Amino acid sequence: MEVTDLSVQLVRWPQAEGPDSTLGFVKVETNEGVVGHSFLGTTWRGAHFDTPYLMEIIKPIVLGRNPLDYGAIWQEMRHARRDYSIRAIGSVNVALLDIAGKVAGLPVFRLLGAYRDHLPAYASTGGLTSPEAFAEEALEYQGAGWPAYKIHPPRIPSTDVDVATAVRLAVGDNFKLMFDPVSAYSYHDALRVGLELQDLNYEWFEDPMNDSNIYGYRNLCAKLKIPVMATEYAPGGFEAMHQWLMSEATDILRADVTVKGGITPVMKIAHLAEAFHMNCELHHGGNALANVANLHAAGAIANCDYYEVVINDESRNFGLIDPPEVNANGNVRIPEQPGLGVEIDFDLLNHHSIQTLK
Repeated sequence: MEVTDLSVQLVRWPQAEGPDSTLGFVKVETNEGVVGHSFLGTTWRGAHFDTPYLMEIIKPIVLGRNPLDYGAIWQEMRHARRDYSIRAIGSVNVALLDIAGKVAGLPVFRLLGAYRDHLPAYASTGGLTSPEAFAEEALEYQGAGWPAYKIHPPRIPSTDVDVATAVRLAVGDNFKLMFDPVSAYSYHDALRVGLELQDLNYEWFEDPMNDSNIYGYRNLCAKLKIPVMATEYAPGGFEAMHQWLMSEATDILRADVTVKGGITPVMKIAHLAEAFHMNCELHHGGNALANVANLHAAGAIANCDYYEVVINDESRNFGLIDPPEVNANGNVRIPEQPGLGVEIDFDLLNHHSIQTLK
């Protein structure tokens, strides 16, 4: 088997708020008729940013190769240039794993070595501003059976503490809560807010400071008992994770197929974390097929507790007919069909098509 073509269909991706984005529908074709698919792009970074690198640098590496050699291909894609597009690499890696699953007649998570066929989801917020609004929304998802709720607060430390307190008082002591100010704080603000979250029994404190501040994170982890989770956008990707572990600068590793470069490095990061008896929690993928790829990876990882669902993003399922959904028990089942195992809405993608890059 060999790859005979790689193309990207650029698609207008309507957004509920703000300008439209562009989604890249990546298609990898083989001489045996098996086709792998993935999506490239997120709501905040359209596919058009990364398609030139994909077509000029990645495509020549992949053409003529056996798609089942996705491990070797990932290494070549990753080291082809010093200045590289990790998102382009990730989209092709996901498409190759889709092919591998289809060839084996297995869903990707079973191809990787299944640990489970479902996992709990948490509701990941965005766009709210008042403590009352966050508390009301948290109660809504708690009542719907979701096991956990993550707050993206207004990113003003004093207000953020009010939000954290209001939500904990609303949902009670036994509901899981997470807190992510998206790198907004200085070290001293992160410490002050972290101590409050610790007293409120939050599950984790995510990305409170700049992604490159490994020194600040080391000090923060030493001062707090609440688990601190960094490394979502840590410079260097997979190959830099050892620095955070050896510096004791994070209590949980973070990964996803979009910003770490595919399923292959996500599994590497998760196994590295497991060797340190640490969790690797998967960030949402930024588009529908990347989220499905994350779900498959999580199904083969023992040290990941949750699946993240961005609840305010109405476009998160764009391009799929049957996206995985949270059930009444707060769980998401992993698709069991071969490959990624979901049905792509070709008619919708063609309706919004801008151009196809060959």
